[in-house]
Amino acid sequence: MNGITLAITGSMLALSVNSALADRVGGSPKADFRTDELSIPCVRIQNLSEATEGMYYDIVLVRRGNSYNYELSAAEPEDSALCERIADFAEYEDDDYEDDEDSDDGSDDSGSTPDILAQCETRSDRSKISVKGKNLEAGDYYAVITSGENTLQSMTRTIADDELEFDFDSDPDDVAEGAEAIASDFITGAQVMAAIHRDGESEALLEKTAGCLAR
Repeated sequence: MNGITLAITGSMLALSVNSALADRVGGSPKADFRTDELSIPCVRIQNLSEATEGMYYDIVLVRRGNSYNYELSAAEPEDSALCERIADFAEYEDDDYEDDEDSDDGSDDSGSTPDILAQCETRSDRSKISVKGKNLEAGDYYAVITSGENTLQSMTRTIADDELEFDFDSDPDDVAEGAEAIASDFITGAQVMAAIHRDGESEALLEKTAGCLAR
């Protein structure tokens, strides 16, 4: 966003919540130069105030005159599980993603570093979990999923390339298509911890905790 200044203050964010905003913000970020609005879904707030720390908002900013300066016009709290799911997926799929904390020299080696994506959702009568891994060596792997006191180890999967996926579901139709069966109430507390192990090793190669969407 080179050359664009965004002005956001704690009081503006707290006072500008708009219940109708959900109809205006969705999908990907959009800049509309007819209405002079910049809409951005799933903005995570950090280091602003205790009340907003870690929360996600859908926000709308308006342009000041003909400049490229924007200020906050409206904000609506968004579902954290949904936003985290989108962020996790984008990070996992983007091989150009650079995490300075994971690279001492600032180089981007994410394209060859093993990574994991865990996603889950619940319904009144269903639990569904997906665990993916990439940039892995060819070989045998298994996954372990945990939610509350519920734990399940998957069957072993053999891969010849660098990617694998484990699916778990309580829906009989998905189980018939290859997902491993879990109880409909397997997910508790709207959270799942997933781990990928090399076959024969008890220590996890990759781990990820995911918040679950409620459908």
